Amino acid sequence: MSFLDTLLRTTVRRARRSSVGPGADRVASRLSLYHFDSCPFCLRVRRELARLGVEVELRNIHRDRSRYDELVRGGGKQQVPCLRIENDDGTAEWLYESSDIISRLQADLCSPGAAEAV
Repeated sequence: MSFLDTLLRTTVRRARRSSVGPGADRVASRLSLYHFDSCPFCLRVRRELARLGVEVELRNIHRDRSRYDELVRGGGKQQVPCLRIENDDGTAEWLYESSDIISRLQADLCSPGAAEAV
């Protein structure tokens, strides 16, 4: 890898991480993404997480049958991607549709206006 490639990757990584607001790690720790590798809509969500520089727990429903069972039991559907959001009161919110998930991630994790700036 050339010096320029390394510099570009570092700059992009810093720009991505700077888009998240304070407390993003706390918010991200309450999120779980149910997905599977070949799902194009799941890929959209995973790419947005990478762009934001935020790590959430990934629960692959094809690799782990118990994750599939959790999804159906908790969310009521076998649809992915699904973002499980653990609320402060211990209840869980299950969010489907990649565009809705991405909007929620940007709203909850980004500084005001940062999602548009990146």
